[in-house]
Amino acid sequence: FALADLDGLRGLTEVTGDLLVSENASITDIRGLRRLAEVGGRVEIVDNPSLSGDLSLDGVRIAGDRTVRGNGEPLSLPTRVEGDYDVEDTADLLRLVGVEQITGTLRVDHKALRNLMPPGATPTLRSVGALDVRRNPFLTSLEGLESLTEVGIGQEGRGVLVAANPRLEDLRGLDGLVRVDGPVRVVENRRLVRLNGLGALTQVE
Repeated sequence: FALADLDGLRGLTEVTGDLLVSENASITDIRGLRRLAEVGGRVEIVDNPSLSGDLSLDGVRIAGDRTVRGNGEPLSLPTRVEGDYDVEDTADLLRLVGVEQITGTLRVDHKALRNLMPPGATPTLRSVGALDVRRNPFLTSLEGLESLTEVGIGQEGRGVLVAANPRLEDLRGLDGLVRVDGPVRVVENRRLVRLNGLGALTQVE
């Protein structure tokens, strides 16, 4: 789901633990927290690209650390990205919203990543030169790549590599993939017991 606002919390005055608002593509303000007076733990407001306005919570007593970053930053990548693109943190993932083609390799190597698309965002990526998804200890599926139809066009031999993702259970998210120029390698994903998600694949060269 896509969280649009925090208005449902407008009566909230105290949080005894942590307050985290992060990785949401749609939320635009935190006015729903205007009655909040105290947080017993830490506050993190991070990587919400549409969020703007006063995010300081200056009138709130906060026992722990306060982290506010990566908010209101435009997703400024063009629809076509030349060369390779590495997803190494959440901000990199958010900037992929709206991108349709990556001419080089899309690499996903993220120690905390659980999914490949921010909540509420629509997959738009249709073509990549190569796909390399490996060493993601918390990734459980490839959902977020549903719009991808071809890999390796013009980049012969690079193909698809999905490796060393210990919690990955299937290949859902690659349901739209039709053509791969290059090998398809799926290795060392210890929970992966089926290749669900490759049903549309008709051509591997």
